[in-house]
Amino acid sequence: MSYWSAFALNLDDLQRIQNDAPHLIQPREFDRVKMALWRISMASRPGRYGSLPMIHRPNQLTHVQQAADWVGDIADDIHAYGYYLDKDKALREAFSHDDTEMWTGDIPTDKKASFSKQELENLWQKEFNAAQAIAGVNFVFDAPAFNGYIAEQIDIHHRISLEAQVVNLIDKALPVGEQIHAHRVGNHGFLKMLPRREQILGRLRSDYPWFADLSSSSLNWITIPSEGEIKEIHPITINDLSDEQSWKKVVLAGELPEIYRRYLKTTLRQPFSEVRLFGDWAAELWQRWGVNRTNLTIEEFALTA
Repeated sequence: MSYWSAFALNLDDLQRIQNDAPHLIQPREFDRVKMALWRISMASRPGRYGSLPMIHRPNQLTHVQQAADWVGDIADDIHAYGYYLDKDKALREAFSHDDTEMWTGDIPTDKKASFSKQELENLWQKEFNAAQAIAGVNFVFDAPAFNGYIAEQIDIHHRISLEAQVVNLIDKALPVGEQIHAHRVGNHGFLKMLPRREQILGRLRSDYPWFADLSSSSLNWITIPSEGEIKEIHPITINDLSDEQSWKKVVLAGELPEIYRRYLKTTLRQPFSEVRLFGDWAAELWQRWGVNRTNLTIEEFALTA
């Protein structure tokens, strides 16, 4: 069964329960579960860096899960420095910060930087319309959740709250790990993207006082390694990953820039991390490892779709 058939079947089953046995699932719980299923299905569609050739293209589902992990990891550091962060809100916004791109398509930060003011306003209008459509589909029974979702999408766009600023920082920092990893597996053109990422992080240090405060302490790892440091990282080929028991140690071996090491560790603790890091090699790796991946869950289908 294809992923899309599996997803449709699960939604149909959920709807059938709601229609035939409403006492088994409350309307608001129905909306919550449906939203989770919708995000899993939609987030598997757009590949990141769509305009660039890649050996292993990360998808949006992996990206938002990684963003939520990093937000959770640094929340305590931000609290410890004296800033109040609503962790639950920050995690919600991390998971939903790219929802509208499932309608508008993935537009890289570098490309947005070249947009005129009018083009940015037009894009925001499309994103806002998409947010209303998403909420309309997924929060049928829960008006407060509908309104709350729209409010948080506005917050994500304008970066009003500390929570939205933290998500924006992580959204801009995670690609450093993605791009170093792309270089490590053979996409050497990604190195030229890192100077632009340094400019973005520098601007955020100026715009966000809390980031400037923590940059010399608990968030000092959010930096761009030099080209020389990156080129010293041992490259990875599929032959380096042939042992199912040791491949994760191979990935983490040697001197690695801290931001890349954290990217790897975050990814490795997620299910099916070999798909997330080495998507185009996954089928051959499973064959070499002698494992059967034919019975996949919804999330696992999303990762391999």
